[in-house]
Amino acid sequence: MRKLIFIIYSILLLITPFINSDELYNGLISTRQIWFWGVASLIFITYSVYFIFKKKNTFHINLTDICIAAWGVYLLFIADITPYSPVIYNIKFVNYLIIIGIYFIFRHFLSSNNRLFYENVLICLLLFASLVQSIWGLLQLYGYLPSLNANFKITGTFYNPAPYALYLSVILPLAVILSFGNSVSLPLFLSYFRYKWINSIIKFISEHYGIIFTGLPVLTLIAILLVLPVSLIRASWLAGLSGVMYVLVVQYSVIQKIKSIFSVRFYKFFFILIFTALVILTGYALYNIKKDSSNGKLLITEVTLRKIMHKPVFGYGLGRFEAEYNNWQAEYFKNNPDEAEGIKGKVAGNTKYAFNDFLELTSETGFIGLLLFLMVVISPVLKKRSDTTPNRENKYLKGFNGMYLSLLVALLFSFPLFSLPTLIILPVLLSLLSTNKNIILFKWESNHWFIKIGVVLICLFLIALGVFLSDKSKKTYNAYYTFDEAVLLYQGDNYKEASNSFLEIYPTLKYNGEYLQYYGKNLYLNKKYPESLKMLSEAKKFTSDEILFTTLGDCYKVAGNTLQAEKAYQFAHYMVPHKFYPLYLKVILFNETGDTINAKKLAAKLLKKTIKIPSQAIDEMKSNLDSILNNK
Repeated sequence: MRKLIFIIYSILLLITPFINSDELYNGLISTRQIWFWGVASLIFITYSVYFIFKKKNTFHINLTDICIAAWGVYLLFIADITPYSPVIYNIKFVNYLIIIGIYFIFRHFLSSNNRLFYENVLICLLLFASLVQSIWGLLQLYGYLPSLNANFKITGTFYNPAPYALYLSVILPLAVILSFGNSVSLPLFLSYFRYKWINSIIKFISEHYGIIFTGLPVLTLIAILLVLPVSLIRASWLAGLSGVMYVLVVQYSVIQKIKSIFSVRFYKFFFILIFTALVILTGYALYNIKKDSSNGKLLITEVTLRKIMHKPVFGYGLGRFEAEYNNWQAEYFKNNPDEAEGIKGKVAGNTKYAFNDFLELTSETGFIGLLLFLMVVISPVLKKRSDTTPNRENKYLKGFNGMYLSLLVALLFSFPLFSLPTLIILPVLLSLLSTNKNIILFKWESNHWFIKIGVVLICLFLIALGVFLSDKSKKTYNAYYTFDEAVLLYQGDNYKEASNSFLEIYPTLKYNGEYLQYYGKNLYLNKKYPESLKMLSEAKKFTSDEILFTTLGDCYKVAGNTLQAEKAYQFAHYMVPHKFYPLYLKVILFNETGDTINAKKLAAKLLKKTIKIPSQAIDEMKSNLDSILNNK
C-alpha cells in the first residue's frame, strides 16, 4: 500500500507540465496552479490520515530538515508583514509552504528500507515526462503540433520556451549518467510489488516491451539534445552543461586524470590559462547571441541591487517583485535621463521576474531570507555517504547531484522557481539528496507520548491545510472560468456584461493585479470613470506596467485632473523609455488642454525618437503629431 501511495503521489505531481485547460483564463499557468493545489490537498489529507493510524513511525531528522523548517518559519514571518496581501492570499507563500510539506513527506518515504524502489519510481517518471516533452517540442519544430505561444515555435506544453528548456536541462544530467552502464528499468522498480497480478503484468511487459524502458535514458538523452539547442535559451544551455560536466567528471574521475597529466607546474598553468580562455570566450559568445536580452538582464540586476540596499534586512515582501520592479525601473530612468536615451532605455521592458531567483528572493525577503535559502540549498551536499554505497545507488546519487547543480545554475540565470513543473522538482531533489547524504542528527520512535502528540498536531495542521487548498482550488477554478468569459466579453466590446462578470469574481481575485487591471480598464471603457480610477489604483498595489499607468492617466484626464494625468503618462514613459505611446498621450493631453507650446515642443522631440519596432499604429501617431506641429 505504501509503495502504491508513493507512485500515485509522484505521478500526480510530475504530470503537472501536461495539465492545461482552454476554459480558464491564462490556462497554461492557472490550470497548473489549481491542479498543484488540488494534488497537494490530496497528498496532505491522505498521508496525514495514513500516518496517524500507522502503528509505528520512526523519524530521522537531518541538517536539511532543520534548514528547511527554519526557512519556512521565516517565510511565514515575511508573508505576514508583506503589504497588501494577507498570508492566505499570498500565492508565492502558499506554493513554498506546499513544497516544504512535499519535501518532508517524500523524505519520510525515502528514509525507509525501500528507498531504492522510490528512487526508481521518481527516475522513471522524470525521464518519461522529459522524453514526452522533448518529442512534443520536436513535433512543434517540424510543424506537426502547434506551439502554445504564437511568438515562439517551440514551447512543449509550456507557455514559453524558457521554462520548457529549463525543465529539460535539469533532467539532462540524469539521462546522461544513466545512458552509460547500468540503467533504470520498469521491471526493476515494479518487481517490488507482492501482488501476483501485478507481477504477471510486469513479466509480460519485461518480455515484450522491456527494451523501451531499459533504453529510456538513452532515448531521453537523444531527444533532449535534439531540442535543447534550438530553444535558444542560454540559461538552459548553461544549466544543462554544468550538470552534464559534473556527472562526466565524477563518473570518469576526470579531475584525477587531469592532475596526473598536468603534474608539472608549467602544464598546470597552461591548462588553467586555456580553461579560463574557454570560459571567457563562451561567456562572450552567449552574451552576443542575444545581446539585447543580455543587456536587459544586466539592467534588471543593476536596478534590483540598488533597491535591495534600501531594504536589505527583510526585503519588500514575499511575492512583491512583480508589483515593485517596474516602479523601480521608472525611478531609475527618472533619476538617470541619459540612460533612458541609451542602450539601457532601448532594452528596458515590463518585467515580472528578476531572471535570477537568488536576486529576486533577496529583494523580497532580504539578506536573512537569502542566507536561510542558501543554507537550504547547500545543506544536502555538505556530507557525503560512505564510498561503500552500491554501484547502482552511487550512479543514481551522481545523477541527482548533476540535476541539482543544473537547477542551481538555472536559479542564477533564470526563473525556474516561477514555473511550477521546475519548482516541484526542487523538493524532490532535496529529499533525494538529504536522505542519501546527510548525517542523521536525531532519531525518534513514535512510541513516546510526546512524539505521538506532536505527530497528531502536525497531521491535523496538514489536514487543515489540505482542506484549505481544496477549497481554494475550487474557488479559483470557478473564478478563472468566469475571468476568461469576462475577458472574451471585454475583447468583444461588450463592456457592460463584462463588468458584471468581473464584479462576480472580485471576492476571490481581489488581490490579483492582472484581474484588477482588466477590471479597471473595462470600467474605463464602460465610462465608469470614478470606479475605474478606484480599481486601477487598487491594481497598482499588486502589479505595475506602462499600460496600467497610461490607463490611469486617461482616467485622470477625463476627471479633469490634468496634473495627475501628466504624471501618470510620464511615469509610464520612464518605465519603458523606448515606447512611443505614453509620450504621445502626453502630447495629446497638452494639446487638448490648450498648452500648445509644450505640446509642439514634445511632439517635435517625439518625432525624432528612434523607433524600436515600426508599426502602422506608430505611423498614424506620427501623422497626428505632424498635424499638431503644423496647427492642422
